[in-house]
Amino acid sequence: MPNIFEMFKNYFIESENDIPQKYREEIEKRLSSKECTKQTEKLEITPGKLGKVVSEKSKIEDIFKNEQDFYFGHGTPGGEQVINSILENGLMTVNPDTIKVYGNTLRGLDSTTFLFGKGTDSLFSKQKDLLDNWPHKNSKNVVIISIPRKYALKNTEVRLADLYEAFYIGSEEEGYKLRPEFIKGIYNADSHSFTLNDNFYQNLEVCQQEELFREVKQQYIMSYAKHSMVAPDKSENRFSLDEIELEQLNIEWYKKQLEGLRRDKTFNTQMLNTGLHEMSKGAKISDFNDTTHSLIGNVKEDKENIDEVWLLDDWE
Repeated sequence: MPNIFEMFKNYFIESENDIPQKYREEIEKRLSSKECTKQTEKLEITPGKLGKVVSEKSKIEDIFKNEQDFYFGHGTPGGEQVINSILENGLMTVNPDTIKVYGNTLRGLDSTTFLFGKGTDSLFSKQKDLLDNWPHKNSKNVVIISIPRKYALKNTEVRLADLYEAFYIGSEEEGYKLRPEFIKGIYNADSHSFTLNDNFYQNLEVCQQEELFREVKQQYIMSYAKHSMVAPDKSENRFSLDEIELEQLNIEWYKKQLEGLRRDKTFNTQMLNTGLHEMSKGAKISDFNDTTHSLIGNVKEDKENIDEVWLLDDWE
């Protein structure tokens, strides 16, 4: 029977020796000095703007054929004011903490959109019936999102994770939105037309795109380090990162692993398992409760003490 703590582990190395020697000094330096990767000032969004209207089917098909992107749809029954708000500010993807106690919680892009898949010559034709008959409140306007696949986490390498965090703006307190630069435009089911977003990321100046993807890559690195079960240097994934960024990815991933491993050592699992085993030999329920509360209290106290030392990442 597996140890109960194994079910909740958030790290995937067996010992500190699993960390490559070339990263250890930098990781220890960051841990001992409570240093985290410096977070640059957040890049301001480029608000979306309604542009050219495309009506010809062949030209709309061209909009959906970029093989390097994933396409999503978000139907809305709202009018021009709602559309402009989404374009200018981004699409809400994660509810703020203050309202998560209520139902209808947004958990990420996949909870408020429908994933069409990667772009192909036939993608629009395959999804046209859905676009013209959107199931959510019979929405006539569908926000079309297009994001580069290379900066989405792969679901084969992560667990319980939002695959698209690299494209978000916001905070846990305010909630998260998809950056408006990744909104391709708006499809209208009544006119069967597509209104382009003039400020879609591919339409921006080269320098703007470079700044945008510099931030996307940093968020991708942090998201991968937080969620991935696979060491970057052991992954089959071909990362779209330069040499410096790839080294940062490895350092951040192994740092997360080391934090988890060391935190786990503060839980005296042998003591807890032995105590539970002894209690199961005919002890009274009241004795069981008292002992359990005592054990949990000890564990909680130890965890609080270690958290003061190892909670290092201000950007989480």
